[in-house]
Amino acid sequence: MELCLKIHELRFTFLIFFSFLIISSYAQQYDFKILDTSNGLPSNEVHSILATSDGRIWLGTMGGVSVFNGSTFTNYTRKEGLASNYVLTLFEDSKGRIWIGTVDKGVSRIENGKIKNFERDNPQEVFGTVAFLEGDDGTIYAIAHHTITAYKNDKATLMHSEFFKFPKSLAPNDVAWLDKETILIASTSYGLIKFNIKTTEITYMDSESHNINNICYTVFLDVENVIWLGAYGAMYKIIGDDVITYNFNKKEANLNRVVSIKPYGTDTLVLGLEGNGFAIFNKSTGDYKLYNESVGFQSEYVSDVALDREENIWLGTLNSGIARFRDESFKFYDASDGLPSDKVNDVEIFDGHIRIATDKGVATLVNNEIQKQLLTSAPTTSLTKTFDNQLLYTTDSEVVLTNARNDKRILDKGVYHFGYNDSTNTILMATRSMKIINRDSSYIINAFRSIDIAPIGDNYLLPKTQGLFNFENGTLSEIPGLPIQRHSFFTGAEAISKNEVVAINDDSLYHITLNEGNYDIATYNYKKENEAEGFNSFSTKNNALYFAKKGCYYKIDLSRLLKNDTIVESTYKFPSKFRDSELIFNGTKFLEDGTLVGIPSNGVLFFDEAKYKPNYKAPLLNLRTVKLFAEPLADSLYREKEKLVLPYDSNHLSFTMEAISFTNSEEIKYKYRLKGLREGDVWSQPTSNPNVVYSYIPAGHYVFEFTADNGNGIWQMEPVKLALTIKIPFWRLWYFWITVLVFTSLLIIGYIIYRNKKKQKLKVEFTQDLLNAQEQERIRISGELHDSIGQSLLMVKNKILFNSDYKTVGMVDEIIDEVREMSRNLHPFKLQEMGLTDTINSNIDSIDEHQDIFITTEIDDIDGLFKPEQEINIFRLIQESFNNILKHSNAKSAQI
Repeated sequence: MELCLKIHELRFTFLIFFSFLIISSYAQQYDFKILDTSNGLPSNEVHSILATSDGRIWLGTMGGVSVFNGSTFTNYTRKEGLASNYVLTLFEDSKGRIWIGTVDKGVSRIENGKIKNFERDNPQEVFGTVAFLEGDDGTIYAIAHHTITAYKNDKATLMHSEFFKFPKSLAPNDVAWLDKETILIASTSYGLIKFNIKTTEITYMDSESHNINNICYTVFLDVENVIWLGAYGAMYKIIGDDVITYNFNKKEANLNRVVSIKPYGTDTLVLGLEGNGFAIFNKSTGDYKLYNESVGFQSEYVSDVALDREENIWLGTLNSGIARFRDESFKFYDASDGLPSDKVNDVEIFDGHIRIATDKGVATLVNNEIQKQLLTSAPTTSLTKTFDNQLLYTTDSEVVLTNARNDKRILDKGVYHFGYNDSTNTILMATRSMKIINRDSSYIINAFRSIDIAPIGDNYLLPKTQGLFNFENGTLSEIPGLPIQRHSFFTGAEAISKNEVVAINDDSLYHITLNEGNYDIATYNYKKENEAEGFNSFSTKNNALYFAKKGCYYKIDLSRLLKNDTIVESTYKFPSKFRDSELIFNGTKFLEDGTLVGIPSNGVLFFDEAKYKPNYKAPLLNLRTVKLFAEPLADSLYREKEKLVLPYDSNHLSFTMEAISFTNSEEIKYKYRLKGLREGDVWSQPTSNPNVVYSYIPAGHYVFEFTADNGNGIWQMEPVKLALTIKIPFWRLWYFWITVLVFTSLLIIGYIIYRNKKKQKLKVEFTQDLLNAQEQERIRISGELHDSIGQSLLMVKNKILFNSDYKTVGMVDEIIDEVREMSRNLHPFKLQEMGLTDTINSNIDSIDEHQDIFITTEIDDIDGLFKPEQEINIFRLIQESFNNILKHSNAKSAQI
């Protein structure tokens, strides 16, 4: 009894101990980019996925139709006019129109963003449309559960056949032309159906006739006219009447339902499996590789498969949206894949297997799976394979040396960050010192903050935060030509040959060669390259440097770098999961099998360059929207032939650029310019923002241009162009200024005329006033002469007559006559009595009577035509004229 209890206690103790040494076995994760409703997809239930000729990805979901350009989704639902949100299949015809088959509302079509529904034109039988084909004459055939409908010129013609009596026996998405008259249709009840569109006759290839499973889901005709039929648990290759069967794992038949087949390269197919993810199938050998949840794929239920122009595989799922898969160059592991911890510190190959050091022990990777047994469960900081095929690892308390038989020997106690071993020395690095162990002795030297170690010749180079040092014969010393005052903050060093080391610090790369005991040093300042900033670790292989930066590796040819100052040769973007991740300090190394290991903050990343599929295709470009004052620009209002014409005061323009690329869509950069605007011929700096705003552009002719790269440095060489004309404001038009000049001239002339007339009027008024004043004065003087002096002279005459002095009386009479004449001349009183005409004639008669001059007259009756003051002026004019004639002309005759 006591013995049994002890045995039981030993088993219990062993189980507890062993529990620290085991973890579950998991396979690696590949790079799957997952997009679902959180990214803008209308539904996670996707039934159809289609790569169209314009480079976009169209999706038929249970929430409507969606278009994906690599960055954003544009959705069409019942809200936008779609007949139904329950979409089963999509098809692009030769005109680029998208045909939509729905579960319950027949057929719809999208052309240039406009939706046309055909549900009212068709009977109930067309509901449940599962596939489309296009004939040579442009006729669209819609295959539904109950019938085939032919659409030509938007008119529907029903084509009946006996197999349509069995509802819902057809598989969605994939049908094919066998020839110009025969359609191949996969049926879930009758195997493969051949339907003749001319005669409506059908033939079957099924279990009875060809030993084909009656449950078939999809059919594909390759370029060699070989029929590939996807069925329940099997694939069939049909050439003529011969059938070759490729069975999947029979235990998983229910999982391997082949619902979609697409060509992938020249000799492979991509198979969508409803129940087991997807597979890549070799047509020649029949071999296949599965990609399901065990390798990080998010769903087992794939409904459809498509390939874009960049050779990405797109997978529609029934429960998790869509996924993109490109290649197997990156694979990664974290705690969800079986690692004891997400915190990885180092990776090394030992005993033919990859060992991964974490802060919860060292895991072993065998055949891409994390094994159950741990090499150690202690927090492990570094792994180093020794020259004699042992493994040196450092933990949080000791340094251990182990061999393939798992014999362990503790080299030292204490905390060391990493270890190094060669045939001469074992070197252990701590924070403030390093310990050197060799056959004869061991000793410790001060090595504060040593970052790394690299052998060169018989010496070592130690990069430290305060400089790069030479370690020789137990002594640290500065390297000649690299004073630590000007060369510090080193982050790593690596030997690329026996006498050659590459080291880096914050801004420079150092190529150091040992020649006959002397160091030759070449330095390259990589900070002058924008894309080279932010390197925090690197590794070397075949004279190439692999730098790690946030989200990617940069590959640099060392000889080209030192010879031609060329920096980046290739760029390898990290998987989507690590796109925003940086590797830990010195978290890059090559394993002896050529795999590049990167250690981010969570998990570990393996990169196989040979499997990497670079994307050399430039993106497709499109000017997605043009807005005027934040509202969509009404193109028809402003379009004049090939350009937009806008008024000078309404040109606050916003452009949304679109670059269609899927491989590295998160990294797409745009460049743009507005030619004609100041420095408009100069491209902008690359930007990830697709929106451009120009406010109040000056009048003139412009061309807006933009281009973009594919997220990996491949730029589209043909930019999108949009011609613009901003109208000149009317006050800057030549005819406006001519009009203004003419109008101003007329104003000036009018003003001058007006001013002259006013002056003339004032002059006339002044003259008239002067004449009136003179006339009034004459009237006054005339009245004085006539009334005062004349009366006085009469009184003098009467007194003289009283004295009978007749001689004097005669003289006085003459004076009186002269006074009266003077009075008449001063003011013609006859004008009021006789009128102007008679007064003129009387005056002329008086002149003619007293002067020796012959006068002839021709005077009309002008009485009453003039104002009194005007009559006086006329009279004075004639009077003055005769006075001038009499005084100055010596004329003998005159005519009036």
